[in-house]
Amino acid sequence: MLKAVLFDLDGTLADTAVDLCKALNILLKKTGLPEQTFDAFRPIAGDGAGAFVRQGFGIDDTHPDFQRLRQEYLTAYDECCDKNPQLFDNIDRLIRVLVQSNIRWGIITNKGKQFTQRVVSKLDFTFAPEVVVCGDTLSVSKPHPEPLLYAAQQLGVSPQQCAYVGDSLGDIQAANAAKMVSILANWGYSMNDTARQTAHHIAQTPYEVLQKLGFQAA
Repeated sequence: MLKAVLFDLDGTLADTAVDLCKALNILLKKTGLPEQTFDAFRPIAGDGAGAFVRQGFGIDDTHPDFQRLRQEYLTAYDECCDKNPQLFDNIDRLIRVLVQSNIRWGIITNKGKQFTQRVVSKLDFTFAPEVVVCGDTLSVSKPHPEPLLYAAQQLGVSPQQCAYVGDSLGDIQAANAAKMVSILANWGYSMNDTARQTAHHIAQTPYEVLQKLGFQAA
């Protein structure tokens, strides 16, 4: 019996790509490089700071400047992380249906706590999440299943009583490893074929999440 639904943040609950891309342009401008278009970087908006450094500067993790640029990207993101976050359409209604059906809900993100708290506070949920697990809450992060298992433990439910909704391969891998129902949020940033092939369900809209979980209110 379903007792909780857990969600990824970036690209699943909220569109945060504008601020994530803005941080890269702040850093590019600082280093004397041309700014990049939003559309070029939106598809990687859920992949973390390292992805922006890799694509924005054309380097990989082995480059001697990679870690320095990653930290400078996070510093730039600190300037703008809570300027433009927006809930995707009908996300709040989805959560209202869950809460009104006595289903508990929470957020599991790889975003650090310092950013997560600021972004979530701007999203104006009707019902606040009961648990928020950030990328630095534990010593591991997604795709490791431990953050999902930890969230279930905090809610006092078993993993088998949970569903996890996310838009990336790492989200689906974490949910499957945690033995939760995995739902790919196909309205998000990631377009990963392996995620589509391995998710238990694919939802094109938040309403479809309700349908996949057996609710009639969608």
